[in-house]
Amino acid sequence: MLFFRFRDTSTTGIDFFQIFYVFRNPHHYLPTSFPVSSWYIIGGLTMLGTWLYYYKERRLFWFFIVHIVLLGIYSYSTLQLRFESITTLQWFKATIWLEMLSVVAVIGWLEKWWSKLAPVAVYRAGVVALLIAVLAYGWLVTPSYAYAREYQPYQLPFRDYTDDAIVISKAAKAATPKDALFIHPCHFTELKYFGERSSFVEYKALTHTKSFLKEWSERLALIYRLDYTSSPAGYQTCRYADEQFRKWTADDLLEFNSRYGITHIITYADTPLDLPVVAANDTYVLYDCRR
Repeated sequence: MLFFRFRDTSTTGIDFFQIFYVFRNPHHYLPTSFPVSSWYIIGGLTMLGTWLYYYKERRLFWFFIVHIVLLGIYSYSTLQLRFESITTLQWFKATIWLEMLSVVAVIGWLEKWWSKLAPVAVYRAGVVALLIAVLAYGWLVTPSYAYAREYQPYQLPFRDYTDDAIVISKAAKAATPKDALFIHPCHFTELKYFGERSSFVEYKALTHTKSFLKEWSERLALIYRLDYTSSPAGYQTCRYADEQFRKWTADDLLEFNSRYGITHIITYADTPLDLPVVAANDTYVLYDCRR
């Protein structure tokens, strides 16, 4: 889909592959964006699954072989040739199927091995013990995950959730004009929904239009000092960007107001600014940047 959306548009002054695939969305497209430990697990399971299916089910064996070859082609085309039309396929996500089928093969092999070595009574006892272990795991571990999820900002029916980011965004809606223009920390996404206010730039803005990317990258460089050719990419981007964002002074922000029309900033409470405070809580402060 992205291929057809991108192919008829042109870019000038930017390296599209670098900014879209490497800088903004590596976790969707680049195998190298995942830790080595993950690839050890994927590789080990895939090799074991391929070996087991060679003896058990040849059709799945060839399914594995074809996918492994295509993964190699995808990786080379993406990481070495930077071939956009192949990169958009996200073929490395086929490892999800390889992992799942490998786990099925391993469980089937273990069950067969156990049934041969153990007497019937012991075999049945082992199956019961495994079932009890699974149920115990679900009983003991799942509630802790449910507790953690309870305090995540997901907007679900019959559940009211709030946090400091939501509170400051609602304060922005109540205390600023509708045409106010904000800057805020890199990861801050609550303003759009809860505050209904505009941002000068957002790192998480949809970047699927080539003509938009140049100005987007320039604004990222201005506000967060992010250089898409050299700044940390992927999951490290916002951490680096927020470190740079904290460095702005009141004089800088007044200059932003004069040059770019930026009227307000939401920043961290531990980074005080000599500007009028509109709203504040334990985590964030909303300042007025207008002269």
